[in-house]
Amino acid sequence: MSIKLTNLFNGDPALGSNLNEFLNQNWNEVWTELQPSIHVAIAEVVKSILQTLFKRFAYDDLYED
Repeated sequence: MSIKLTNLFNGDPALGSNLNEFLNQNWNEVWTELQPSIHVAIAEVVKSILQTLFKRFAYDDLYED
């Protein structure tokens, strides 16, 4: 994985560069830590989209024989 975040620390190029370097060197550990939270966030977004969809359309409209 390659990460390049911009405009970090109020635009401080030294801090931003160091953080990007750290994230790129340690991306696997960072991903392992963040993965559960990312999965929960994605699930919440999908759930919200599906709830909106099911409120607008009847089951029979979505799943015709």
